[in-house]
Amino acid sequence: MELGIHLYTFIFLAILAISYLLFITLKHVLSKKKRAKVREKINKESLFIDKLEIYMTQEKPYENPELSRYDLAKALKVHPDYLTNTLNKKLGMNFREYINRYRVEEVKNLINNGLRRELTLEAIGYEAGFSSRSTFFRVFRNIEGVTPSEYSNTVRRITK
Repeated sequence: MELGIHLYTFIFLAILAISYLLFITLKHVLSKKKRAKVREKINKESLFIDKLEIYMTQEKPYENPELSRYDLAKALKVHPDYLTNTLNKKLGMNFREYINRYRVEEVKNLINNGLRRELTLEAIGYEAGFSSRSTFFRVFRNIEGVTPSEYSNTVRRITK
């Protein structure tokens, strides 16, 4: 009788040990798969940001003052939520901030290339895609730390 109890105890402990080993193995395998999925997602997001940057540089959609996240997402063949979530996650900015940074860079390029002699600053802002004078001046100052006029005057002094 005593041998039977020891045998059952041994079998129970053996099953418990095998179950534990299977659990640990399964946990490890699932953890590896999860890490692989996270890496894949990060890589996909990075490739998307690269694609977005190329599109923004070549096509200049920011010059359209009516540009929406829906328009840009459609052009890039992604869901608008994916676009905005990726901008937030990878670049730490929302859609408007992202677009306005391109607009400010365009204004700076236009001023640096001498367009200031032909157009008013307000007209340059409209060329870059800003829809109002007040938004243009506010956004430019927030990003650059100076007004468009101050920037233009600095460029003019440097190029003389």
